[in-house]
Amino acid sequence: MKRVVIALAACALTASPAFAQKGDRNAAASANTQANNSGAPVNENQGFAGSTSSSPSSGVAPPTPGSDGIVFFDEDDAAMAAAIAEARRTYPQFLAAFDIAPPLRQTDYMVKVALATPDGGEEHIWVDNLRVDGDRMFGTLANEPGNLPGMRRGSPIEIDHALVSDWSIDGSEGMYGNYTTRVMLPHMNEADAAALRESLTRTPLPLDWTT
Repeated sequence: MKRVVIALAACALTASPAFAQKGDRNAAASANTQANNSGAPVNENQGFAGSTSSSPSSGVAPPTPGSDGIVFFDEDDAAMAAAIAEARRTYPQFLAAFDIAPPLRQTDYMVKVALATPDGGEEHIWVDNLRVDGDRMFGTLANEPGNLPGMRRGSPIEIDHALVSDWSIDGSEGMYGNYTTRVMLPHMNEADAAALRESLTRTPLPLDWTT
C-alpha cells in the first residue's frame, strides 16, 4: 500500500514551535507531505513529529515514525483525506481574504502544495511569500524539500491552485486553517501537542467567514 508523508513546517509563531519544525519561524504550523510507491516521509519542520492513524477496524497499519521528524501515512488514511478535502473546500475563501488583506498582512498567509517527485510520487510542501499576478499566484518554498532535486527552502515556484492541499493564516488569535496539522494532534506526544494547540485557533475558519 502506498504511504504518504506529512510534515509540519514553517509558519510565523512567536510562542512555541508548531508541529514538526525546528527553529523560530520554521517551528510553526506547516506540514510537508510526500508520497511514493514505497512510502515517503513527512518532513515536519516545526520541531515536533506527529501523525494520524487509521482506526483499528480499518485493517490499515498505523503511521510509522521515521527519523528527524518524519512520519509515514497510508495514502487512504480517512482522517487525513478528510482534512485535505476540507482545506480545499475552504480554499476559495482563503484566496478572497488574501486578495483584500493589506500587503503587510499578506506575509501571514501560506499554502501547502503538492509537487511531483522523481519517484513518481508527490511532496506536499508549504509555500510562503505569496503574491498574485493576474490569475497566477507565486511564492517560495517555506520548508527544506525532502525529495525535490534542484529545489531548496526559498526556491520560487508558481502555485497550481488545483494542487493546494492546505492553507494557513497567522492571526492575532493564532493560526487558522492548518487542517492537516489538526489531524495530527491526537497522535503526538502530549507535551508537543499541547504546545501546538496553543498556537492554533480553536476552529480552522475565522469567525467572520461563512461555513
